[in-house]
Amino acid sequence: MNIDFTNVYHKTLIDTLEMLDMCDGLEPRSALKQCASDNGISEGEELGKFVVWAEQKLYGE
Repeated sequence: MNIDFTNVYHKTLIDTLEMLDMCDGLEPRSALKQCASDNGISEGEELGKFVVWAEQKLYGE
């Protein structure tokens, strides 16, 4: 099964932004990791790639 991670990443980033909007004081990286887990992004290398991608989108790094 071939998963289109572009769509998963975008959905997960949107979910993260919604979570951060609802929860004052929540650390962005914690929200990224939780939403990644909720959207089927596995821990390890896959999660690391998502966090790097998402932080580039959020902070322009």
